Amino acid sequence: MSLADLRLPLAAAGIDEPDAAFASLFAAALGDLHREQGGDAADTAAVIAAANLASMAVQQGHACADLAIDESLDVDIDIDALRRSPMVGNGTAPTPLVLAGTRLYLYRYWRYERQLAARLIELNRPVQDLDIEAAAAIITQLFPASGDAQPDWQKIAAATAMSRHLCIVSGGPGTGKTTTVVRILAALLRLQPNLRIAIAAPTGKAAARLKSSITSQLDALDLPDALRAQLPAEAHTLHRLLGYRPNRAGFRHDASQPLPYQLVVVDEASMLDLALAAKLVAALPADARLILLGDKDQLASVEAGAVYAELSSRSLLDAAGRATLQRIAGDLPAVPIDASGYAMANAVVWLNRAWRFADDGGISRLATAINAGQPQAVREVLAAGSASLAWRSALPSPPLLAATLAQGYEPFIHAVRSAASPAEVLSSFERYRVLCSTRAGAYGSESLNRHLTAQLQRRLGGMAGGARWYAGRAVMVAGNDYALRLFNGDIGVALPDTEGRLLVYFAGDDGLRAFAPGRLANVATAFALTVHKAQGSEFARIDLVIEPTLARGLTRELLYTAVTRAREHIGLWCGEELFDTMVATRLRRRSSIIGAT
Repeated sequence: MSLADLRLPLAAAGIDEPDAAFASLFAAALGDLHREQGGDAADTAAVIAAANLASMAVQQGHACADLAIDESLDVDIDIDALRRSPMVGNGTAPTPLVLAGTRLYLYRYWRYERQLAARLIELNRPVQDLDIEAAAAIITQLFPASGDAQPDWQKIAAATAMSRHLCIVSGGPGTGKTTTVVRILAALLRLQPNLRIAIAAPTGKAAARLKSSITSQLDALDLPDALRAQLPAEAHTLHRLLGYRPNRAGFRHDASQPLPYQLVVVDEASMLDLALAAKLVAALPADARLILLGDKDQLASVEAGAVYAELSSRSLLDAAGRATLQRIAGDLPAVPIDASGYAMANAVVWLNRAWRFADDGGISRLATAINAGQPQAVREVLAAGSASLAWRSALPSPPLLAATLAQGYEPFIHAVRSAASPAEVLSSFERYRVLCSTRAGAYGSESLNRHLTAQLQRRLGGMAGGARWYAGRAVMVAGNDYALRLFNGDIGVALPDTEGRLLVYFAGDDGLRAFAPGRLANVATAFALTVHKAQGSEFARIDLVIEPTLARGLTRELLYTAVTRAREHIGLWCGEELFDTMVATRLRRRSSIIGAT
């Protein structure tokens, strides 16, 4: 077997028997190759154990394994044995494994991480020849003084984006990320009227929401028609932006054929995985600007890496960065000045003020307590009697639970049965959702979707357990379909048209579109979604169900992401001990893009 025969494993959302079997096969093959390439036979066991560990780490969402701290190790791995092996290198030449200190990588992910780090550090530089006076005047016009004693972090974020090639804006729900980016676009177009801009997000649904949010806020800005025309007409998924080519390796746009844009804005950046982030920055032109919007406290990507969380983990200024912002935005709050040469210094801004919820709203206080990792504080919020929160620590059987949860869909059922328009039905469906911590398990999304279907299908007018398609079946697109212009995360509902034919209706920027069910090759019932699938969405009401038998991945980030999907009401279904454990458990992914551990 040669090095070319090995196919390094791709990331997976979770560990199951096929994943573990693949990791074992990969490790065994690497052990054979170690010996064939002249490695010491006595070192073979260490190489096999290390290869298995590195493969499993990627499948668990890590960029690498750490031999010093990995709790899954049941044997000690001799690092000196790895250094001697022809299968292990330091990254200067391709080898299946890369050892950096005690961090062990598959070569592909080591390369992604280093390429991403190098390009981001290059991007994190001031804009040359910036007209500071003009920038300050524009910022003053777009962010007039409010008389509020609190710092205007949106204004600081806009000044950062105007003055640097890289700007990373983190904020929780309702903190005004989209409001901020609209004003950033307006500001930059006033400075550079011919600026070529692209806006994008990891999923189709998030991209559509970004475009809709930007469009809805433009009317509030005094933007000349000529500049308004320069704004992008649509939002892309990142795969579409980069030029996804079915059945072909890589994207159309890369370092040799860069994107034709001077500014790229990416929303929901917490969903960026390591590989996609590396390919995105590699495809940026040398003089491009990049703005990443997200929430550092949300779940990381399903795939390997925690790119956004690591990049936005610290918000620091050095003296030069502070001086520039002072000239553009005026007086600054007491932001720490970092003297250690932190790689992301001056690029990161945290939006700390929530506008969506009332200051004393139960959802806002619950999200804050979860983020603080304080189970007792979370319990106190839940016990305070807010009308927006309900916690049930005892889970009934899945069929009985589904019967209760189905009541949340009553307005949707009424809309379907009363022959409301497809737009009204879709709008009604988007007001409520059942979210699950896992896909598998008795209380996972697959199981609850089956039980909810049994409850809802008859009430929607169909025969329970009958045809796969029926009026009122709600589905989510599970993969990008560029021919139909349907993207991962898009939601559709099956309804009869005026002639009685069943069509599946989807809402988009260009209005409603309908497809015969037979044309939809990759959809799944969407009455219950995993929290990961709901990322980037908002609902008036949610019920969150925590699967009690599958504890891996139950963290405060998952809980925080779930509860911040709701605007008005949250129902929590989770045992007390497991709930406390989730609040106290941080999601920690091993990576070192900018030197973090």
